[in-house]
Amino acid sequence: MALSNEDLMAISGLLDTKLDPINNRLGTLENKFDVLENKFDTFGKRLGTLENRFDSLENRFGTLESRFDSLENRFDTLEFKQDITHKKLNDLILDFKIAERDTNRSFKLIADTQETIITVLQGKGILPKAL
Repeated sequence: MALSNEDLMAISGLLDTKLDPINNRLGTLENKFDVLENKFDTFGKRLGTLENRFDSLENRFGTLESRFDSLENRFDTLEFKQDITHKKLNDLILDFKIAERDTNRSFKLIADTQETIITVLQGKGILPKAL
């Protein structure tokens, strides 16, 4: 059974009628995919901008870290100097206490010697005896 040209044209017309909604839907899908593609491109650009900002922040944090390291080194130096100064102060306090002890001994020795001289001079009658 062979189909005539008119039959084929009628079938073609029916298929075209049936395929038109599918073609329209495919066109709509293509448009939606284009919109999605544009959104992804925009998203990619924004991610690139964020990546640049994070790189900038990372560089700034690196600078801050090196500055804090420098401050830490300076603080360690100050701490070392403070320890030396503290030791010197303790040594000075010890020296002062020793000097004070020696001075007190000397004053006591002088006072004893003076008392001895006064007693001897009073005993020889050179100085009058105290009342």
